[in-house]
Amino acid sequence: MSTPLALLERVVDVLSRQPSGPCKYALVGGLAASLYRRRPRVTNDVDIALVAGTDEESRSCAENVLLGAGLELALGWIPDPSKKLARPIALVIGRQPNDPNGATVDILLPVMPWLRQAVDRAQYLQVDFGFAKIPTIALEDLIVAKLFALSIEPERFQDLDDLKDMFSTYPESVVGQCDYSYVASTLESLGINVAGPIVRVLPAALKRFAG
Repeated sequence: MSTPLALLERVVDVLSRQPSGPCKYALVGGLAASLYRRRPRVTNDVDIALVAGTDEESRSCAENVLLGAGLELALGWIPDPSKKLARPIALVIGRQPNDPNGATVDILLPVMPWLRQAVDRAQYLQVDFGFAKIPTIALEDLIVAKLFALSIEPERFQDLDDLKDMFSTYPESVVGQCDYSYVASTLESLGINVAGPIVRVLPAALKRFAG
């Protein structure tokens, strides 16, 4: 059974052999969130955001990468009752053959409205995981991504837990650590508002997005 980090190494190796121009990616999800939390989060998934041209080209690239890493493919849909996503297929999932309970790789597609900008910014944040330096989502973009997820499903436990931890760690903007003015402007441009449990812990700079 491969661990998430072992799977990440396999997938990054395949990504490193893709043409650099049309294919850009960033580590997101639980592994990235652990970099910004006080307490690292246990996860059995590897989450990667990928952009390779159009939505269709990005999906094709994601499928090729996962197949190149020896994984079986599945497609992922995100419940979207408010019609915030242009297309329902939001990710390509890679599973290890004959290991239904093992770690998976989820490649998020640019149908997510926050994704392209986040991946562009991540190219300037390379985190050394020992086997490679990996473009990793910035804290501000991770907050936007998780608030977007909660705007669709307000009770998502892991996103709630990550944001509560990160908001307690960074209650206000700190130069070089967290820029809530960027978060606010991005939420505004994407039309994101949130409701539910997260409203109680929003930093002061983001309170206006409750409701």
